[in-house]
Amino acid sequence: MIREMVDLIRCDYHSNYGKKKLLSFFITDFFFPNYRSRFLFFLRLCEVVRDHKKLFLFYAVAKFFWHRYSYKAQLEIPFYTVG
Repeated sequence: MIREMVDLIRCDYHSNYGKKKLLSFFITDFFFPNYRSRFLFFLRLCEVVRDHKKLFLFYAVAKFFWHRYSYKAQLEIPFYTVG
């Protein structure tokens, strides 16, 4: 489960930023937030932890941020539609 989530997030990161270093990404994202990448991160997180009852609280927090960045990025993508 966690390995799957890490692979999906890594794939999204490389498709959005290429081979940019992770530290420079965090510095850049702090000053110039990229709501699309944050939206995709929380979308993937929700998709992975959605079916696990032990992680319900974690899912609720991730879903809150997913809705928040959906509004900020003006995106509307339901679960399991991003390949």
